[in-house]
Amino acid sequence: MLSGGANVGFEAYVQGTRDKKRLNEYQIRHRPAVDGQPPMIECFLETIHDTFKIVIRKTAELRIRSDWRCTCLVDGIDLTFAVWHEYEAVHQWDHFYESKAKGHKKVVRSALRFAPLPTTDDLEAITLTGEALKRAGTIELTLERGSWELERNGLYEYDKLPKQKVANEKLKNGYNTVGPSDARRQS
Repeated sequence: MLSGGANVGFEAYVQGTRDKKRLNEYQIRHRPAVDGQPPMIECFLETIHDTFKIVIRKTAELRIRSDWRCTCLVDGIDLTFAVWHEYEAVHQWDHFYESKAKGHKKVVRSALRFAPLPTTDDLEAITLTGEALKRAGTIELTLERGSWELERNGLYEYDKLPKQKVANEKLKNGYNTVGPSDARRQS
């Protein structure tokens, strides 16, 4: 998706990690800034049965020379804060880290993969509601212009991913979520 209006200069897309094919985007909508909220672009994505990566790149139209703070939320889960330096043309997310033990002693890295959203007819077993349900199946990128310096060296303290929740069976059509595919120990 290409940015529009005052945000010209960025393009974001999702592509398969093996075949590098960009996923099809449907019903692209550009929404201007309203009531203090930043401008937004949204669409529906094709899903694949393979790992994928989220890519954002600067286009030739970008006239602002600056570092950018990038935040990527998938299903409301932060894939880690990153600084996108002025001299870098492309920034991407293709994995997430998760702490598997107390004290962050065991950290695993997993590639991103679409996964079906678990559903049930049992109203007592439904655990995905409210804001979490609204974020299911979403990828949100936020850019903030500025200058950032390294604050500390060492291991980042990763959280455990929340236990997968279950949605109402009546909502099944159209929802996917993202899950781990190939967890590999990192520390």
